[in-house]
Amino acid sequence: MTARELIATSLRLPRPDGTLERYRLREPRRWPASMPAARTRVAFAAAHVVADPLADTTPLARHLFSAPTWYYKTGIAFLAWLAGHQPAFTLIGGLSSGRSLVHLAQTFRLADQVGLLPDPDLAAERMGHLLAVHGISA
Repeated sequence: MTARELIATSLRLPRPDGTLERYRLREPRRWPASMPAARTRVAFAAAHVVADPLADTTPLARHLFSAPTWYYKTGIAFLAWLAGHQPAFTLIGGLSSGRSLVHLAQTFRLADQVGLLPDPDLAAERMGHLLAVHGISA
């Protein structure tokens, strides 16, 4: 059983007005098992920029760098944690609290919409834990 099946395919995320919204994760992107050698390097070079080169990532970028801009690192660390690149969502000096839960929930939505979460099950599980810490059941 996957993490997504355990916590459901949707989460209740907070909205700016204080209400909760049921958010349904998109299906994981299917990638080919192998690619011709000539294209592999191009794919790996582009992968660090954006998961889906045709997706519009402008809303996510604007959201991450919204005022106060110096807290953009909170969003970057949050996305790294959701993607499984970090074992915990913490930053030195408590900067992981630099953005509100509502802001992080919107970051989660926008990242999912552009296919930035390589393991949606892990991302959903981790978002569910963060919501639970704040008293919101998935």
